[in-house]
Amino acid sequence: MRLADWLSLRLKSWAGGGGPFGGHATLTDGLVSVWPLSEDGFDVVDGNDLTNNNAVTFVAKGAGAPANMPATVANFVQASSQYFSLAADQLSVELFSGFTYATWIYYDAAMTGDAASGAWNGSRGWNGYGINGAGVRTPRLYFFGNGENEFVDAGTVADDTWHLIVYDWDGSNIGISVNGGTRTTVAHPTAVDDTGIALSFGRSADAAGYLLGKQSSPMIWSRALTAGERTDLYASGDGLFY
Repeated sequence: MRLADWLSLRLKSWAGGGGPFGGHATLTDGLVSVWPLSEDGFDVVDGNDLTNNNAVTFVAKGAGAPANMPATVANFVQASSQYFSLAADQLSVELFSGFTYATWIYYDAAMTGDAASGAWNGSRGWNGYGINGAGVRTPRLYFFGNGENEFVDAGTVADDTWHLIVYDWDGSNIGISVNGGTRTTVAHPTAVDDTGIALSFGRSADAAGYLLGKQSSPMIWSRALTAGERTDLYASGDGLFY
């Protein structure tokens, strides 16, 4: 990623906001990567730039989008198998003590069903983020590996509107919450060896399903966010963005 591109993205997102996440006191703690998905697959935190597969395009965020969201967002065409990807072992985060993956997602009503994003570890288990059941919009966090395989669902969410989905693991439980709401959890006390994980946005972990809709600002932390931080990140629907 060129320095000029990095600076341009930062200046646009910080304008009038007092710094990353509007100057929030703790949301930069443990922050690993942020991909605005407003111009390309640039990571504005740590240089973990994504590869654009099958020509994902960028469109206006549309009416009713969060006020603080970047003006343009990634638009995925399911029939074209479009997605962003990050090579195995490129992401500088380990899942041994905790993590959070948060993203803004807009599901098109015509989507026939599966993915928002996922991660695949071929040798030591599956760690999937945002896998959706066929025919419904049910954000699901899979946390498979080391002999303990669990998942947690957020329930079906509405089509044709933006949602902030937050997936996490705090060392004891995997959790998921929507739009700053109550965190639904399932016990999972065992860490998963994340060696070799390859990350993708716009398709499921097993590449069986692709997103029809839009996505903005996927973010990863090396810790579980607190309830207050999840609420702050949603910001009553306006969102806090890097």
